Amino acid sequence: CALPIFIVTPNPSVSITGSDTVCASQSSYTYTAVSTAGSFSWSATSGTITNPGTGSSVSVNWSGNSGSISVIATDGNGCSSPTATKQITRFNPTVNAGPDVNFCSGATVQIGNAGLPGQTYSWSPVSGLDDASASNPNVTLSNQGSSPQNNTYTVTTSYLGCTNTDEVTVTVNPLPVITLNQAPSFCETAASSALSFASPVGGTYSGNGIANGIFNPVSAGVGTTAVTYDYTNSYGCSSSASSSIIVNANPTVTVSGADTVCASQSSYNYTANSTGNIYNWTVNGGSISNPGNSSAVDVAWNSSGSISVVATDANGCSSLPSSIAALYFNPSVNAGNDVVFCSGTAANIGSTPATGQTYSWNPTGGLNNSTSSNSSITLFNNGSNPINQDYILTTSQFGCTNADTVHITVNPLPVVSAGTLPSVCQSSATVVLNSGSPVGGNYNGTGVSNNSFNPSIAGVGTWNIVYTYTDGNGCVNSANGPLTVHQNPTPSLSSFSTAC
Repeated sequence: CALPIFIVTPNPSVSITGSDTVCASQSSYTYTAVSTAGSFSWSATSGTITNPGTGSSVSVNWSGNSGSISVIATDGNGCSSPTATKQITRFNPTVNAGPDVNFCSGATVQIGNAGLPGQTYSWSPVSGLDDASASNPNVTLSNQGSSPQNNTYTVTTSYLGCTNTDEVTVTVNPLPVITLNQAPSFCETAASSALSFASPVGGTYSGNGIANGIFNPVSAGVGTTAVTYDYTNSYGCSSSASSSIIVNANPTVTVSGADTVCASQSSYNYTANSTGNIYNWTVNGGSISNPGNSSAVDVAWNSSGSISVVATDANGCSSLPSSIAALYFNPSVNAGNDVVFCSGTAANIGSTPATGQTYSWNPTGGLNNSTSSNSSITLFNNGSNPINQDYILTTSQFGCTNADTVHITVNPLPVVSAGTLPSVCQSSATVVLNSGSPVGGNYNGTGVSNNSFNPSIAGVGTWNIVYTYTDGNGCVNSANGPLTVHQNPTPSLSSFSTAC
């Protein structure tokens, strides 16, 4: 019989190719068995083979800091290789983006942490960073909105071919938006006032003349005062805004006009000299005849008093008052009592003169002295009705005048006629005279007694007989006429003739 033949085949050999240093940031690594064998049995510690099988390559997700991967190769003869093992070191570079930060718009803060030797860094996004490759860059961001903005920054570090990342949240809070309304203006002597022209309310005003939010124009002084308003919102962010307050100088005013006023003058003009444009006048002892806010007024005085004015300019600032004390003067005058007299007679008008006063009469007709306070007057009335005339006596003293009026009535003289006077004989009886008019007068003349004419007393001749009449006003007038007394004839006898 034949003897069996035994063939001894050598075991296959195997080796593993692939990374022995793996990065935690990489999910999977591929390993390949290098061998002539055709079937492979893989195993891993601290890792997971994601495509198990008998193939020559596998993918491994490593989880530990270190581990190993092993493979046994089996050929077609069923012979297996010794186990090939590769030790794995899993590396994860340290990275720290730092604590979350919260800051106000426009501020600069530092994020990240101190870098480690050998590691490189890269930040994303890069906006606002001063150095995107630094481990701890400064970040400056603005927030123009009204609510916080959250920004996520990621830092990636690299070392030995491995990378790691960390994130930091950067919250940028908005600054408060300050609105400044028109800042008030003040007059230099105005009272202190709380400021309230900025919003949101609750901030702080500062500047010259400001204490605890109250502005004192007197302390600030005339001119422009810079004012700063600071406000901090609920996020702790602060803003400030600046404006200016104008302190206006008060206008000055000086009133000009008469300080001695005459009762005889209807009004006096007073003028305010000022930089203001609105004027408030006050008068005691008189009245303003053209009230208003103008720079000049007319005042009718009725007693001693005063006038004052306060000027207000376009800024609403008012001056101190300027005043004039007015002495009201009215020289005394007395034209006397009204007089009534008859035409052609004299009467006295006026009164005793006062020291220092001058006088004048108007009209001057009939006066014996038109510049005397008491004058004699003689006037004639040739009419039939009374003449009425006012005489005005004007006196002057210290530039003031006064006047008084006396009423003069000049009664006419009665119109008188002696009437028709008779012619009588010397031996005639007494004749009653009664032809005069108006009746009720009296006759006078040679041979007249009790309005009767006695021819025997008068004697022969033509006599002027006067008829005088006094009217109801006491005015007297007279008229005359001739009365002739004829001599009685003397009788004589002629020679008688003889008659049969």
